Amino acid sequence: MNTISQFVKSRRKLLKLTQVDLASKAGVALTVIRKIEQGKDNLSLSKVNQVLQMFGHIVGPISDKKGILEDLELQVDPTPLTKAEEAGLALYIKQLKEKATELQSQSI
Repeated sequence: MNTISQFVKSRRKLLKLTQVDLASKAGVALTVIRKIEQGKDNLSLSKVNQVLQMFGHIVGPISDKKGILEDLELQVDPTPLTKAEEAGLALYIKQLKEKATELQSQSI
């Protein structure tokens, strides 16, 4: 199974984003991206989910294979994004930026 750190790093690189770009787009500090990609375990779940939501994923509880314990785990599809998925994500990011600009202009 793909780890969260591997998943974030590979998807970021696939989209040709720097760590700074991803942090900005996800609305988190650069240190959050660095800690995720380094596999640090002292991160806020909400911050991790902010980053994962950029790729259409979140971390949540799932049952283990024995059905006895529940654990937090990320179900990751290791398949790279298709061109259509990349285009969809790029469009979504563009729309988010436009909405943010609109909201900022309304609050001024």
